[in-house]
Amino acid sequence: MESLATKKPHAIFIPFPAQGHGPNSVKDSPFFKFQTIPDGVPPSNPNATQSVTALLYYTQKHSLAPLRELIRKLNSLEDSPPVSVVISDGIMSFAIEVAEELGIPEFQFWTASSCGFMAYLQFVELRKRGIFPLKDENDITNGYLNTLLDWIPGMKNMRMKDMPSFVRSTNPNDIAFNRWLEEAQNNLKSHAIVFNAFSEFEHEVLEAITSTFPHIYTVGPLSLLCKSLPENEVNSRRSSLWKESNECTDWLDKQGPNSVVYVNFGSIVMSDKHLEEFAWGLRIAGMEIEHDVKREQVQDLVSKILEGEEGKKLRNKAMDWKKKAEAAVIEGGSSYNNFNLLVEELLQMSLNHCKQCG
Repeated sequence: MESLATKKPHAIFIPFPAQGHGPNSVKDSPFFKFQTIPDGVPPSNPNATQSVTALLYYTQKHSLAPLRELIRKLNSLEDSPPVSVVISDGIMSFAIEVAEELGIPEFQFWTASSCGFMAYLQFVELRKRGIFPLKDENDITNGYLNTLLDWIPGMKNMRMKDMPSFVRSTNPNDIAFNRWLEEAQNNLKSHAIVFNAFSEFEHEVLEAITSTFPHIYTVGPLSLLCKSLPENEVNSRRSSLWKESNECTDWLDKQGPNSVVYVNFGSIVMSDKHLEEFAWGLRIAGMEIEHDVKREQVQDLVSKILEGEEGKKLRNKAMDWKKKAEAAVIEGGSSYNNFNLLVEELLQMSLNHCKQCG
């Protein structure tokens, strides 16, 4: 008689070990069991933010075989159903090869924007057209980055300077450029791609993606979608790997209406140098920050946001998109509906796989 365990869906999630990719969002949940596989990265400070480039390089070389062995181990357990679906981070695409080899459906979850995904897809074309690599370091400052890239589907008026910063290299074998190129292309080999975006916000580029890869789901913004789901243990989880501090709220409570601009510096993308440039610009624009530094790099941009008609239009537009994002994740919204469709397909594919295994 077939055991109950073999009838249950069993999904494996493979997050990228970095900020915003969700590896900590279900910690301590009784519905999830955690297993680890080696990434091959040399030992470093365990509390430091790891290099994304290093992780991309080493996981590709060292994590495929351990993942294969882990799935085989899980499939051999009598008290656990066989793995029926794999959902991996969009930059952990080695999972596609493993899942295909073992006959398991595989979904990719691209945690960044769909515009970013389309930009990475163009890395092949940048090389083919001789735009990458840069001829020398002077191309960064001599206007070369203003080169118009007018062929990118769904993304008008793109320039070289608007592309991910990995294009700013003189080395044709640049590890970061080549690994992002490979990851984006590999995503197209999966069964489906899930985007942390909502349809209206990036509809032009999403339409361009579906013209060549139609099986996508837009379920974002996830931070808002989670709030609309039924209350459960996961709702209190966040994707951040850092401990939160509420000390700034005391300072915020003392500020007047419309007197604070929120600037998100990012967590792993911005270098110390770039962070300092932003701080200088904010300071010279008359804003209160912790470090007494001055620079004119960002002053004009901040002034436009804080003052005049242009700033008013930007703030109104931001509020408009905020309302549209909130509408996308409530019952009946595009992301809400797409999430339900995604769950239904995952369950159906898992059940089909279980029948085949049985």
